Amino acid sequence: MKILLSRFGGIGDGSILTPVARELTRRGHEVHITVPLNQVKLFDNLPECFAEVHGATRFRGFQDCIKWKWGYTSIEAVKDEFNITMGEKAPEFVPLDYKYSIELNAHPDYHGRADFMGHWLRSQNSNFQNWVDLSFGWAGIDPTTIPDEDKIPVYREETPEKNWVSRLLRKASKPIIGIHGFASSQSRTYMRHEDVARLMIEEYPTATILHWVGNEWVMGNKAGFEVLTLPEPGPDPKKQDQHPNAMRHTVSMMKWMDLLICADSALSHYAPAVGTKCITLYTTVPPWTRMKYYPLTTSLVGDVQCHPCFNLGKFCPLNQIRAEDTLSDREKKMFALEQQGLKPPQAAHEMETHVEGLNHEYNAARQRMEGIAGMNPDCVKAIKPETIVEAAKEILNG
Repeated sequence: MKILLSRFGGIGDGSILTPVARELTRRGHEVHITVPLNQVKLFDNLPECFAEVHGATRFRGFQDCIKWKWGYTSIEAVKDEFNITMGEKAPEFVPLDYKYSIELNAHPDYHGRADFMGHWLRSQNSNFQNWVDLSFGWAGIDPTTIPDEDKIPVYREETPEKNWVSRLLRKASKPIIGIHGFASSQSRTYMRHEDVARLMIEEYPTATILHWVGNEWVMGNKAGFEVLTLPEPGPDPKKQDQHPNAMRHTVSMMKWMDLLICADSALSHYAPAVGTKCITLYTTVPPWTRMKYYPLTTSLVGDVQCHPCFNLGKFCPLNQIRAEDTLSDREKKMFALEQQGLKPPQAAHEMETHVEGLNHEYNAARQRMEGIAGMNPDCVKAIKPETIVEAAKEILNG
């Protein structure tokens, strides 16, 4: 069969489909995948997984289209070329549209799609099962029949990044330690990564520290750090992480690391793919849903009453409640009028002000709420830098 996998999420989301695609290919299927355009280079050199990788982009903020032989078009326009695409055609179709898998989980607003997506939508349970097993199951493959070692993401280096990293690190003093505390959402980002770097330098003053500081990699030790300039950066050097070369060179650096310390992010999936020991900081989700088949990964979890909350959104739900608790009676009334859909002149009249003044009040309250909601969640604060360093010492000294 000719199969199209659709996954428009983060890099890590795509990486966990590589073992699924490899198994489908082993079974004689022709497997295609569509991923965001800037991720294509991470997947297009894996012939054991994919016959072809198609780049996707989003037009007008909502329409996902893929690059096809005649230009960009919607998946709807090309899916008839495949035996299996998305699963909504008929109940007997194997559902392989991963586009709506993780994002729509626990979003009641999308339950109206049940008639459109059929049995597939009703199977959403990614919070309560390992992602890789779930992905095999959605592909119609019994995950218990797949060996654990075949559930690790597939990745292959290419010569340019391999040579670049070799020149960079072949004389680096050991151990080589990577620190990357950032994730796609603030609720999973570890903002005390600088404290971790400082403590690791105190423990290993001559070690080589590779530290992602938010917009670039820096390398150094107790003597000091220098910024690493990755080859062929994106249009904006401050957004190198958006360029495929940045990720490929990052993964090649990971292969040289004796230990990587990272948040629950794409790097936590690529570390096992290249055989790197890893400490992953899990905050909103249970570790076993991600790292069950990653034997070289150690998990650290914040011991708080609200864990796990399964939140994959930008802000911590508890912090959002705390932000709402700061609203005055006047601000509550203002937001209630907005939810009622009242036009600005009518709302301003109700609030005994003018439209411009109401806009200022609204923006100020909204910004304050977002500021509070964006604070470090309790589950992140519960993971102390000292705890991370102690775990690192056990791995490096062991």
